[in-house]
Amino acid sequence: MIYFLFFHTYFFFLQNRKFLFCKLTKKKLIKRLSVLEKHVNGKTFKKLVKGFEEKQKNQGKEHEEILENPEKEENEIEDA
Repeated sequence: MIYFLFFHTYFFFLQNRKFLFCKLTKKKLIKRLSVLEKHVNGKTFKKLVKGFEEKQKNQGKEHEEILENPEKEENEIEDA
């Protein structure tokens, strides 16, 4: 089942409301449940979602480190 938040993270409507665009695979899809299920259950989509989620986690960790040690960021800027 496609949840609302999941849907808006990876897809958006095209100007023609009959189609959706997948942000990860860069594919135009017909707005039909069977087509979306096949796309979401495919190897390529799952692989890209996994990579996207890992990237989001890594970015979150970087922001936490900066918040914990703001001096570290300042030192890196001065060294450059």
